Amino acid sequence: MQDNLRNYVRQITKAQEEERKRIARELHDETSQSLAALLVALDTAVMASGSDEAVRERLASAHDLAERVLDEVHVLIYDLRPSLLDDLGLVAAIRWFAQTRLAAVGTDVSVETTGPGERLPVEVETALFRALQEAINNVARHAEASAAIVRLDVGPDRVTAEVEDDGRGFAADGIAHVPGKTRGLGLLGMEERLSLLGGRAWIVSRPGSGTHVRFEVPMEAAATVSEEGDRDGDSRASGR
Repeated sequence: MQDNLRNYVRQITKAQEEERKRIARELHDETSQSLAALLVALDTAVMASGSDEAVRERLASAHDLAERVLDEVHVLIYDLRPSLLDDLGLVAAIRWFAQTRLAAVGTDVSVETTGPGERLPVEVETALFRALQEAINNVARHAEASAAIVRLDVGPDRVTAEVEDDGRGFAADGIAHVPGKTRGLGLLGMEERLSLLGGRAWIVSRPGSGTHVRFEVPMEAAATVSEEGDRDGDSRASGR
């Protein structure tokens, strides 16, 4: 029964990621391209406006607004499904995300990785990326931290990921169960996603003492996911 439920939720999670990928691709191919064309048209209009300073100022303001919207669309695309995760894997994707997201709020961040550097099964990489993404977003939105460290260690027995900051911290006990707290819902989501892989999440924090979030996924689970993926691929290839 438990295995059936876990497989069912895995399929839902996979479908969600595929939908994220589809929406991100459409935003990139359609919305962002349209905004880029609008920016070119506004540049042309500014040059053609002659000496009418009022018109030039309004066009320049419209150009700045379109440029900000395009930047926001790019952020949305990468939040939905960063192409780096598919192309280069978890380390490259989380390094880019942490540096980009935290630099925007003035938090210095270092990313430390240890391990053989081999790609993990897609489902494991996705689960860890989403968990780390939530933790990093929490730092950016809530921590008011001056510095943060992201660590990823692929060991022989487990994959461990950590996010630690020197921000204002919070009362960690029970926050995930407080109704109406979006931060708590995010922490619950991290735990639930990792539990499907036999993983766990820990949050240690106190007001004024920063926050330390740790995730673990056993390599045994990673191997099981890989084997199940191979079986699924074999079934599709044979038409079963």
